[in-house]
Amino acid sequence: MRPSRLLPLAVLAAPALLAAQPLTPDEARRVDAVFARFTGATPGCAVGVRRGGALAYAKGYGLASLELGVPVSPRTVFDIGSTSKQFTAASVALLILQNRIALDDDIRRYLPEMPDYGAPITVRNLIHHTSGIRDYFELVALAGHGDDSFDNAFIVRLIARQKTLVFPPGSRFLYSNSNYVLLAEIVSRVVGIPMATVAQEQIFLPLGMTKTEFGTDLGKIVPNRAISYGKRADGEIFQFTKTIRAYGDGNLLTSIRDLARWDANFYSGSVGGSALIDLMRTRGSSASGSGHYAFGLQTGTYRGLAFEDHGGAYLGYRTQMVRFPEQRTTVIVLCNYAEANPGKLALEVVDIYLADKLQKEPPERASPKRQQLTQIKFKAESFDAYAGAYVMAGPGPRHVITFTREGQRFYGQFFGGPRVEIFPYAASKFFAKIFDAQATFHPERDGSVRRTTLHQNGDRDAIRLSPMSFGPTDLAKYAGDYYSDELDVFYRVIDREGRLELVDAQRRTTALLPIERNAFVSPSAELRFEEESGGSMAAFTYVSSRDTSVRFVKMQR
Repeated sequence: MRPSRLLPLAVLAAPALLAAQPLTPDEARRVDAVFARFTGATPGCAVGVRRGGALAYAKGYGLASLELGVPVSPRTVFDIGSTSKQFTAASVALLILQNRIALDDDIRRYLPEMPDYGAPITVRNLIHHTSGIRDYFELVALAGHGDDSFDNAFIVRLIARQKTLVFPPGSRFLYSNSNYVLLAEIVSRVVGIPMATVAQEQIFLPLGMTKTEFGTDLGKIVPNRAISYGKRADGEIFQFTKTIRAYGDGNLLTSIRDLARWDANFYSGSVGGSALIDLMRTRGSSASGSGHYAFGLQTGTYRGLAFEDHGGAYLGYRTQMVRFPEQRTTVIVLCNYAEANPGKLALEVVDIYLADKLQKEPPERASPKRQQLTQIKFKAESFDAYAGAYVMAGPGPRHVITFTREGQRFYGQFFGGPRVEIFPYAASKFFAKIFDAQATFHPERDGSVRRTTLHQNGDRDAIRLSPMSFGPTDLAKYAGDYYSDELDVFYRVIDREGRLELVDAQRRTTALLPIERNAFVSPSAELRFEEESGGSMAAFTYVSSRDTSVRFVKMQR
């Protein structure tokens, strides 16, 4: 297919933002209270609220640069992470409306280097995350490229090496950043120029989004850009260094004021008209049920009101943009601190602005932090019945949760993360103070405990892990070098003093814990070994947290 430039749709003059309706003193105080922790010499957030066609509120909290002491403002430029996906989707949608791309086109029409998986992957599958394609962030980490500076061409080549999918196309939903990098590449090949240029010419400039661009040039000076920060275990704040040039799934630089102009287009249709907006709100579906993901937008309800939103996280940047179309109200929160929770912050602002329209939240659905769990007295020795390792089933790999006691204090280690102190709030119930998670233990009649339930984004059971013993030479059969041709990388399994360790592509060593015959877990994955008739190992499948299963074949010496 011969590439050619995008034919512009009829584009009206970008609407000017209406004069902001000032907040009442009480509303302003309540919003300030939401962001109180970000005042002073700390990384912070910018917040913007559009209602009734106007940018009603825009303010910054904290610092965009700790080194220079520059405050965050509504004009501060942030990397908005996955919130960028709606702009990639809009670029695709413009081509669909011009009949340049069809939703049900096989992506191999545009990406012939992609393997034939036996069933076509369509543009629609990419848009709605029903393709089954592995997430490239998982792949680059497994292949040892996590700290490299890679672009879209590298990602497309890496995806094209994958011989299998997580699931058959269209059978279910699984969020994968690979989908939107491939969409960006499809736009680039159809139009003949980078998708970043397409978005600039067809969306950003017509809407007056003059501070918005995809950040593919790592050396470019971007005025008013916020630095992103995180916090180490000892409490020290550090600065992240950006290396990724890939885009489409993320990597968009923008500000509160520019995003307000984009939000205005959902009512004016200045770019693309109502046809574009209707298409972007079209939700996907899969064989396992209807989906909630539209064109770079997620849909749902909050306290009785329908919304569309998308969040983002990259390095220390954290973002959330949530729109309530019927109430013509949108809240945007952009942060430069990994400790921030913009989704929670945005909803707290929504609670202020839409208080008279929201349904009252049932007490039983209030989060534990809102319920303010109270620590109770607990006999420390009683915890010994709960202490131990528990295995939690997927989706994806099985995980191990470990509980321990040190004197009068109790600890939990969840999914390979740092050990955190937990506190009793009822009989057999404990909670963490530093994040929203609780654990309930289920004693048997004889006092033994074989099951615990983790309450975090839903309830999931974990079963106590039975100790496994190995003879002096039992683990030796697992040791050796293993190769994945999908990643073009070697991993090594070592038998070290009666336990197995995994050495990955970056020469990092991780202990492996046995959970059953030929199955071991690390903090972030499960290794399922394949045994030959003679008892030696032929291969293992590495199952990672996003359902990515990569096979490694043992090299014969």
